[in-house]
Amino acid sequence: MGEIVAVTGDGVNDAPALKKADIGIAMGLRGSDVAKEAAHMILTYDNFSSIVAAIEEGRAIFDNIKRFAAYVLNSNPQEMYPYIFWVLFPGLPLAMTVMGVLAVDVGTDLIPAMGLGTEPPEEGIMERPPRRRDEKILSLNFILRSYFVQGSILAFSCYATYYYMGWVLGTWKPGLSLSAMPPSPAGLKFHEASPAYLQSLTAYFFPTVTAQIANVLCKRSWKASLFAKEFLNPHHRRETLEAIAKWHPLGRTQEKIAFFVPPGARLARFLDRHYVLFNFVSNPLIDLGILFELLLCYVFFYTPLSRIYYFAPVPWHVYLFAFHGTFLLLAFEETKKYYRRKGHSLEFLG
Repeated sequence: MGEIVAVTGDGVNDAPALKKADIGIAMGLRGSDVAKEAAHMILTYDNFSSIVAAIEEGRAIFDNIKRFAAYVLNSNPQEMYPYIFWVLFPGLPLAMTVMGVLAVDVGTDLIPAMGLGTEPPEEGIMERPPRRRDEKILSLNFILRSYFVQGSILAFSCYATYYYMGWVLGTWKPGLSLSAMPPSPAGLKFHEASPAYLQSLTAYFFPTVTAQIANVLCKRSWKASLFAKEFLNPHHRRETLEAIAKWHPLGRTQEKIAFFVPPGARLARFLDRHYVLFNFVSNPLIDLGILFELLLCYVFFYTPLSRIYYFAPVPWHVYLFAFHGTFLLLAFEETKKYYRRKGHSLEFLG
């Protein structure tokens, strides 16, 4: 009939059905060894509600793997376009170096992507219909959506900041040729590059970080708004707040004092009231990743390492301008989630 069938059992006679089923589930306490051997899943405490919890966790893991993959793929277009345009249009400067690509892939993107893999199940995840039996984590449609939707927005932000830097340097103005930027060094000998060209590389690289900040935060949910209390699963929200409330920097000795409210409890109440702030800080690994990639940018631009990665500091307003990608991608994702809450899946938008 084309259905996915789960069979529960505990006896020897149940073994053939457990083996044949799509998911055979054996009882852990009263189940026979034969039934356990034939099953795909064992309920250690014979509690059927564990099946629901396992399915929820499985869906969350599947979602997190796709989030991780999509986040990493989103930064690929802005790495590829400079080389494609450089080959197709002679005279166009190369806006991204190989060292810049490495700085993104093994530097700035690494920890935030890992943070996406630790996300708890999203609210309403069990209300979704089951995914297709033949659905793959990485499919051609998935890769194309990652490249040409969020990836193109990120690439647009990089080029916008790149040409803004050209306008600041006085080499490019609206209406001029796109090649009217500081030229690449002859033979791509980057150690001979001009300071203006190195600044243009910085201006192209930095929006990768600023846009990915919005990207990693928005990817934590499929349809819940980052600015809504429903962004976090209520069970996870409650557990996290309870853990924060129990925290005390000096131990638990002072809790015996009358009228004394531990700092952890005060912090938990504050975050419960200001749920938007709590949404932003509820995944410490993502927050650490954002701080880490901003710190890496400082190291790449302002330390001797800049001579290896071929970057140079730019004026402060260029860094500020690069954050337009953060707001652009945030607005796109929040609009998409709004329509998803209205019943439109919008799968083609990533």
